[in-house]
Amino acid sequence: MTQRLLTHLRHVDLAVPDYEAQLDFYRGLWGLVPVAQDPGISFLAAHARGHGHPLSEADERPVSCPRP
Repeated sequence: MTQRLLTHLRHVDLAVPDYEAQLDFYRGLWGLVPVAQDPGISFLAAHARGHGHPLSEADERPVSCPRP
């Protein structure tokens, strides 16, 4: 049997180098809606009254974490 390393996820904060493209992706393909916005950051949720998950603009690409 495969052991699950992640069973629940409550919060995600994404910092991306191409903010506008990622905002279009999450809004268009996933159907997420902005529940709050400021320049360079949006809080996205599954519906207008949902908990917003931050999507923000990053200066550079972060280093990927190795898989266990």
